[in-house]
Amino acid sequence: MTADPTVVAATAGPPEPEPRRAPLDYDPIATRTHHRVTVLYAVEASEDAVASASHGLGSPVWSSLKFDRLEASYRASQRQFPFVLARSRVESLEFEHFDGLVQRNRFWLIRLPNNLVEVALTVEVECDPAALILLLEDLHHRRVRIDGKSLWEGVLTYAPDAVAPVLDGLGLETYNLVHLDERLWDQVRGNGRVNVQLVSSLIYRFDEPYAAFSDRIKLPPESNRGAAFAATGPYVGVTVRNQGYVENAVLTSCMLFVGALMTLRAVREQAFAELMRARRFLAPEHDSSPTATRRQQTLLAVSAQGMARLQLDLSAGVEAFQRVASTVPSLRVTDFHEDLFESASITNEVQTVGAILERLGSALSAEAARRHAAERRADERNRVVRSVAFGVITTIALPLGIVFGFFGINGSEVHSDRSITDVQFYWVFYVALGTVIGAAVVIAVILHLWYRVERARERRHVREALLG
Repeated sequence: MTADPTVVAATAGPPEPEPRRAPLDYDPIATRTHHRVTVLYAVEASEDAVASASHGLGSPVWSSLKFDRLEASYRASQRQFPFVLARSRVESLEFEHFDGLVQRNRFWLIRLPNNLVEVALTVEVECDPAALILLLEDLHHRRVRIDGKSLWEGVLTYAPDAVAPVLDGLGLETYNLVHLDERLWDQVRGNGRVNVQLVSSLIYRFDEPYAAFSDRIKLPPESNRGAAFAATGPYVGVTVRNQGYVENAVLTSCMLFVGALMTLRAVREQAFAELMRARRFLAPEHDSSPTATRRQQTLLAVSAQGMARLQLDLSAGVEAFQRVASTVPSLRVTDFHEDLFESASITNEVQTVGAILERLGSALSAEAARRHAAERRADERNRVVRSVAFGVITTIALPLGIVFGFFGINGSEVHSDRSITDVQFYWVFYVALGTVIGAAVVIAVILHLWYRVERARERRHVREALLG
């Protein structure tokens, strides 16, 4: 039987490999020959005033930034992400130390979901890393002028007319996001090794020898997978060779990060103020007069309401911003987002502030329970005093009734020719009557003094217990 030559040929050796397909260019990186730096500034303003003034203004962040494949996620969760109230080009920018040429710029006014406001300035420059550090320093310390005016005057100039009047000034929180020139890739991560010196100098905004990254500089694993790089610290983040939609998503995370810092600082300051106020009116030597007691009860109710509001602010303005994995399906974005919050120890700060609020709430609850118990004891004392007073009145009224009844009868013991005030004739009757009335008065006085002693002893025991 003759073998089939086609079968022999097929089994005699490995099959010919198929030609490799060229990778699809569906996920291109953002190529640029300049550095793009965006600085975010917190703005002080009343949340209620901002909500009222910005009603109907602005648009969701996805309508101003391109998110490509992530746009559907940002659309679906747009209430959890920033709104852009204003976006425009600035006529001129001047810096104190940086003297490079600004190729393009952009002014942003941002409103966060909890009605906090931020200002963002985006500048595109072409310079060496040393000059870039000067730019970061000027932006961080607000040594920048807009159209020849101070930074804040420039902000008011470009803010919407309806919103500008409710803005009170720049806050303390600041963050710089740097997207480096693609041509620096070899310097940043040449031969697969990260240039610790260059990256640390940019994040710390200071050029000095750095042997290794500190714990505050985070390198998100997913954001550094493949031919991409990202690192962040509490004040500066650096990326290079990332996709454009990833850069925009990272910028959005930075907006939430600055808002979380603003809320955390505000909640901590208010919690500390409530703590000091509670220490004052819970002090053992505090005034215990009726007027002061009523005032303390009012302060207690106000403080309890304030604690509830601070707990909600901490949850809505910080904890809700800490994770975006359930809303943004991108490991590069979520890794950078979480490491950004971790670099500033947001989780530890939230735990600290939460512990303050929890202990203060427990102290207020204990004080409320103590006052409730004291009020019940006072009510019980008042009931007993009223009962004794009623008994005294009855004790006095009964002999008087007997007197008037005695003198009103038509009997041989009552002489019509003798007055009711003739004590010598009716002395036995009046002595008995005086004894009963005197006993009632003595009992009332003894009860009053006893209750005063008990109240003083109770206050002394409370004071000794508080003082240890």
